[in-house]
Amino acid sequence: MKRTLLFLLFAIPILLPTQAQELLFEVPKFRIGVEVGIQWFSAKTTKPTQIRENRSSYYYGHQDELFYCGFVRNENGLSQYFVGIKPEYSLTHWLTIASGLRFSIIGSQIKSDRDFFLWRISQDETHSNYIRISELNQKSYYFGIPLEIRLFPKHMDCFVRQYFVIGAMFNFYAFSNTRVDFINEDMQKYEKQIANDLKKPDIFSSNFYLGVGLKLGKMNRPFGNIEFQFPIFYLVGQNKKTLQLTSFLERKGGGIGCGFNFSLKIPIPTKQKLQIFEDND
Repeated sequence: MKRTLLFLLFAIPILLPTQAQELLFEVPKFRIGVEVGIQWFSAKTTKPTQIRENRSSYYYGHQDELFYCGFVRNENGLSQYFVGIKPEYSLTHWLTIASGLRFSIIGSQIKSDRDFFLWRISQDETHSNYIRISELNQKSYYFGIPLEIRLFPKHMDCFVRQYFVIGAMFNFYAFSNTRVDFINEDMQKYEKQIANDLKKPDIFSSNFYLGVGLKLGKMNRPFGNIEFQFPIFYLVGQNKKTLQLTSFLERKGGGIGCGFNFSLKIPIPTKQKLQIFEDND
């Protein structure tokens, strides 16, 4: 009798969790993800040295109106768009890790507040030659590697399930496209020279971010994630204060941004399964 009571005393705590849960289904631990998103941040337009700095006597329809040739509009809020492929793996019911490859683009522009600005195309000891440009546009492209950890407060696989994300992004500069709009179309021959004379963006950049999101759908079928990232901390090297994003766009180290991320997750059948239970309590 005593042995029976002792057996029940130790067996009941072990049996109770099993009796309180019902196995609903099993899902693959591995998923492939496709994502699109946008990040917003503050940056500053840096004026290339080729833009004429001093006052000039060329006119804009009124001979009494002088224009400061070196002035260009300064960008404040800018956007970075991206698409990517990001596999994801579930370690437990409440913890997943993800990494992949992301392709992003940043656009910047130099434009006068009037019809044009002057660009120095050549210079010697006695003469400087300028051409008139109405607009200078550049798009810089990056390849990046994201690393993310997602934490799910609720262990149950509800259709709408909240989660938190901790992530880091490592970007590598790929190439740039530059377009120059000239006042005189005959000057189009200088477009390649101007593009080659511009400052090159920095090769590497990184950021660290926190976020919150919603999983929409069941994990045994394709489902989606909607995610808001804030804050995003932008980092630079120890010996640098700014990061050159495009030829004339800089971002300060330690700056803060935010972003949205939309992704589709597709389960990949594997031998490793995650068991999903329903709590009957």
